[in-house]
Amino acid sequence: MADHGAEGSFDQNDAKAELITPPAVHTINLMGALYLTITGLFFYLLIATWPVLDGPAFKSFHIFFSRHSWEPDKQMLFTVMVAGALGSLTHTMTSFGDYVGNRQLSTNWLWFMILRVPIGMTLAVLFYFIVRGGLLLPTLSAPPAGGSAPTNSTLQLNPYGMAAFAALAGMFSKQATDKLAAVFDAVFAMTKPVERDNPLNAKDAELKVAPAKLTQGKLEELTVTGSGFQTETKATVNGKDRAFKKSSATEGKITLLEEDVRGVGELAIVVVNPNKDVFRTTIKVVAA
Repeated sequence: MADHGAEGSFDQNDAKAELITPPAVHTINLMGALYLTITGLFFYLLIATWPVLDGPAFKSFHIFFSRHSWEPDKQMLFTVMVAGALGSLTHTMTSFGDYVGNRQLSTNWLWFMILRVPIGMTLAVLFYFIVRGGLLLPTLSAPPAGGSAPTNSTLQLNPYGMAAFAALAGMFSKQATDKLAAVFDAVFAMTKPVERDNPLNAKDAELKVAPAKLTQGKLEELTVTGSGFQTETKATVNGKDRAFKKSSATEGKITLLEEDVRGVGELAIVVVNPNKDVFRTTIKVVAA
């Protein structure tokens, strides 16, 4: 029993070491400097291009010593994008600082942190479209030509409200994505799914396993070959969960229990990836 406990502890340490690969110090410093630079740039763009009403249009502005005068719709959209980027940077830099401070930053997450900025900008723009389209809030309509208010409905928007909405969408991207899914479900609600002749199901393929057969009463570790294996990949033997350890994207190991080789017969081996790809095979347990 002591040997099994030591082996289990070793496996857990191996799995943790495999999941966390600390980046080099210069990589961390480079990312920190990059975050500070990008944040300063976006703050500058937000302040420089902030929509300020000036009669029937927004005031012109300067970007790096160059004067610009955009259409109201274009300027408001740019403000939303910059606010979304700042919101995502707030979340990303907080996570980055926490992980670096706790020495838990892994190279696996570097691209996630980099892509958070364009993801936040995209979500902010999508939410702006939804708000302006009237799916969440009533759409503004232009007043008659003789009215005192501006004829362009964008000029009637509160830029502070739009920027706040965009920043929150960028900061809480998961909640924002869930809200977009709820809006989509409400707009495209269906009482009954459409049945298709050729549905796009996940892959169901044959699993290769070694050894090709087992001996009754002899406990062995199965080496399986498939594709797309991940840390979260699951394995079952005759419908019962078994430990699966990923060796590579195409190879993994399944730990059997004594009950699996207690009697003569066949074992149904099933491996399921997180993307629902399923690999199946059977293996015989022969008498000793």
